[in-house]
Amino acid sequence: MSESSPLVTVGVCTYKRPEGIAKCLRSLIDQQTSIPFDIVVTENDASQGSKAVIEQIADEAKEKGIEIRYYCEPEPNIAIARNRCVTECRGEFLAFIDDDEWAEPDWLEKLVEVQREYNADAVWGSVIQHYEPDFPEYLKNLSDINGLFQEGQKLESVSTNSTMYRYSLLQTREGPFDKSWGRTGGEDSDLAFYLFQKKNALMIKTFKAEVHEANPPSRATIMYYWKRCYRESMVAARLFDKYYFRLMGLKVNGIHVLTAISSLLFRLLLLPFSPRRSFISIGLSVATIMGTVGYYLGFDNFKYN
Repeated sequence: MSESSPLVTVGVCTYKRPEGIAKCLRSLIDQQTSIPFDIVVTENDASQGSKAVIEQIADEAKEKGIEIRYYCEPEPNIAIARNRCVTECRGEFLAFIDDDEWAEPDWLEKLVEVQREYNADAVWGSVIQHYEPDFPEYLKNLSDINGLFQEGQKLESVSTNSTMYRYSLLQTREGPFDKSWGRTGGEDSDLAFYLFQKKNALMIKTFKAEVHEANPPSRATIMYYWKRCYRESMVAARLFDKYYFRLMGLKVNGIHVLTAISSLLFRLLLLPFSPRRSFISIGLSVATIMGTVGYYLGFDNFKYN
């Protein structure tokens, strides 16, 4: 493999997950592919707590002809960390994977295969959820959104948790991730909306390229999912308002709220027959409504924990 001319650069941002980043990186250097690639890791933590383990795996990667380059962005802001990966990209494509994920051995091969099939500007792979043995059954799959999509589906937005972008397209916007989203989340959706709306980017969903995501005990509470739903709804409201302009954005957000209210009323009717499931759904609907309303009330700076 030529380190000077990779086809793909894999970008990984990490924050206080030394065990997670180690598992992630080892899955990357074990990729079964002839595609030339390198890896950029940006640690978004001034203490650089994962630097030692990353450098250790970088030494292991050298033996396989794979270069891992390490950088640190001390300011807590995921957009800044992602932008560092973009800046250090050497490939024609930049593929992102999260530090709590690990890739199937053919992940990179499949991303490139689908990109070539559709001549896509971005390809979003599939994320398989994994849970601790004592993780409550009734909370499982609340993070699983695979059922919302079909193979080869054209998308208006993608996440960065298993996505490969055409690098030249990323260069069309300064950043390209907007750091004003860097503490609330949604910086990846904001970029995708921009690429779709302004650059007519072709973004494709595939289930052929798989990564696995760990769900630690900290997620094993209803409150975690309610907070997450609230934040995601607030991010969605901000996106709709920004990219559909004020009046149309208000209309789209209104439909979003009405849909949540309809779901809430339906679950209220089912509460006597399925109390736990209905209670969770009611809570998620309330969180969705509160997130949208909260955005218009000026509470759109809700931070990650």
